[in-house]
Parts: sequence; C-alpha cells; structure tokens
Amino acid sequence: MLYVGADNFLFPIPLDKNPAGTRQFDTDAGKDEILARRIGKNELAAIAACTALANAEAQYFSQTHDGDPVKQYAQRIVTTFQRLLLPHTHHAGR
Repeated sequence: MLYVGADNFLFPIPLDKNPAGTRQFDTDAGKDEILARRIGKNELAAIAACTALANAEAQYFSQTHDGDPVKQYAQRIVTTFQRLLLPHTHHAGR
C-alpha cells in the first residue's frame, strides 16, 4: 500500500515486489481499484439523490394542497433545471 500527500491518500495502484526484489506498480490491479472507486462515488451520489427525493416527498405530504383536506404525495417531480427550461410548466411544489 502506498499513501501519498498530507492527507495520507491511499494510492489506488498497489506496489508489488517482483522476483528481483524491486518494486513496481501493479497497473492491472490499479485499474480495477480505480473503477471500483468511481462506481462507489456514483453509488453515493445516487443514494444522496434518492434520499433528497424521499425527504421532498415527506415534506410535500406533511401539508394539504389546493384546498383538499386530504394529504397526498406529489403527482410528479420537477427539478429546478426543468423549471428553467419549461417555466410555464405546472409542478407539484409550486
């Protein structure tokens, strides 16, 4: 294992010792580790997006809307980006 920098970042490409006793990078293992780390970050981003969506739904459900006494979940989700592109679109969050 190779740690680099002031934060002791674990370098993704491991160092191996060859039969001659010198060290070399194991690029095949490094490629797999880099891919695994990238997938991990993408999964964390997806989890954060799902959590934000669940929180938004819970917040919307906590109130009544349009004079209806029954609480309900939003019928659709419109992002800020979509509102910028389609400002005339009616969306659940008003």
